[in-house]
Amino acid sequence: MKRAHMKLLCTFGALSLAGIGCQAEEQTTAEALTETAAAVGSGNAGIGHAPPGIPLGGRGLMGLRGDGSGPWAHCDDTPEETTQEVCGQTLLATRKLEWSGCSRGGHHGGPPPPPPPGADTGTDSVPSRPTHTSDGKVEEVQSVTLVSGAACAEDAVYRFETTRTMTVTHSDSLGGSGEESGFVTTVSERTLSARQYTVEETRDVSHSGQRPGEEVATAVRKTGILTRQVDLDAPSVMETGLLTLSGSEGVRTVELQGVFRGAPEVCRHPTAGTLVDTAPDGTVTTTVFQSTCGTALVNGEEVQLGHRRGPGGMPPRH
Repeated sequence: MKRAHMKLLCTFGALSLAGIGCQAEEQTTAEALTETAAAVGSGNAGIGHAPPGIPLGGRGLMGLRGDGSGPWAHCDDTPEETTQEVCGQTLLATRKLEWSGCSRGGHHGGPPPPPPPGADTGTDSVPSRPTHTSDGKVEEVQSVTLVSGAACAEDAVYRFETTRTMTVTHSDSLGGSGEESGFVTTVSERTLSARQYTVEETRDVSHSGQRPGEEVATAVRKTGILTRQVDLDAPSVMETGLLTLSGSEGVRTVELQGVFRGAPEVCRHPTAGTLVDTAPDGTVTTTVFQSTCGTALVNGEEVQLGHRRGPGGMPPRH
């Protein structure tokens, strides 16, 4: 059951916009869950950088790294884009990425790091690392419409709506394969100068795949609605909502209750809020994030969250 639990958590990691320790199947349920829980509060990816609308060349407010396109963003470095002018600001209107036969190594798109000085560099000493190949298409459409007030007035309220659709297939040199498809939509109504606002996110993403050496493929559909309260001055993001995973093993739900994240350079983990995970068999696991970075209570037991870059995890990148 632990292995099945980890498979579901790994696919949930894709839904929750960040990776989890999917290779560490020897983890306890609590350890695996807290890694997944840490990945759920995804909104801080753009904290301090999210403008009122997606600027030309920007990544947007969604942080959609887990929609299937993230690891392959380098596969189309010249996406097709159109723009729109809103009160003197140039904002993204559409963006299209499309690629075929794009490869990446086992080190996030690059070759393995060089061996340390003096190390044996013979063929037998170099571990085999899988390579990955992908075909995909991701399209993003953003509309900005006036809701109330005079156009471009300080108190004018605009509706920002962005929809991203994707279909991505991939395979690896070990025989594994997978496909992600679906959409994520975000909606926010606010003034152009707003520093605090709410974003509602709706997602419906399906994942199917087969691991190397396994005969049975898995399929999971991930749906849900999240409400994200953004404060660019703090900066912080708080998420509330319900995510559902429907697969061959049944239906799993994950409820976010005020999952709070501050600036990622300060802490890469949630530092408040609760996550309630209900397994297909009805087992409920409750994670309560603590104010001390990198800690949580899982069913009342204190645990350390999985390694993540930044304070509370691995050293930050420079």
